[in-house]
Amino acid sequence: GGQVNQRGKMNIRKQAQRHIRQQGMTTTPQHKASTTAGANVRLLIPLFIAALFLFLTLPTVSMARNAYVVNYVDGFGPGSVSVINTKTNDVSLQQIPVGDVPRHIAITPDGSRAYVTNEGKPDHDPLNNESSISVINTDMNSPEFKNEVMGSPINIGMGRVRGIAITPDGSRAYAANYNYPSSPSFQTVSVIDTDENSLGFNTQLHTVGGPGEFTSPKRVAITPDGSRAFVTNLALSASNVTVIDTATDMAAAPS
Repeated sequence: GGQVNQRGKMNIRKQAQRHIRQQGMTTTPQHKASTTAGANVRLLIPLFIAALFLFLTLPTVSMARNAYVVNYVDGFGPGSVSVINTKTNDVSLQQIPVGDVPRHIAITPDGSRAYVTNEGKPDHDPLNNESSISVINTDMNSPEFKNEVMGSPINIGMGRVRGIAITPDGSRAYAANYNYPSSPSFQTVSVIDTDENSLGFNTQLHTVGGPGEFTSPKRVAITPDGSRAFVTNLALSASNVTVIDTATDMAAAPS
């Protein structure tokens, strides 16, 4: 996406007179052109066919993408998401309001939605906290596209939601609920239904985690085939990784 120019930086500073911390950042996928004719180009060779192929696909390849950066204000409270045009490196004047202390962001493989984790109140006691996930419409081809939050946030409940990742098929998201070792019952991973054709769309399906399976889980990464989710544990004694089988949503012992 490149670096944000000076004008973009000034725009962010003017909109928040207090210190802002930028957390997660991600970009919408760039739409790729079809390569069905590629084989024919290589076989037929003539330059005019190759030129025609390039001319027809170039507009699709050059479609713009946006980058989304989550911000929260020192002292905690409601945060926002900045939108950056990665073709011009301009920061939009529009700041998308989200929940308290947004931490991380993940975008669906088709680029239609962004999921922002909101940690919630800065209280070490998970009983006094309510985490959530805000969903932003990022589908530039949608008639409803306004770079705005869609509906109410997804309630994650008690805990402090942090890292999030979405499966390659776009059907589920896995979000790490980071808590201190003194609160083992809240050290879990939330499984979110992100399939827009599902009855449970944009709701928490269940949580993964039992005694000893997670210790302050913080980040999530999913394999390209979507079969496993790797969750980092920020343990006090020794950090490790827990692996979730996404077919069963069962966690293996940390390693």
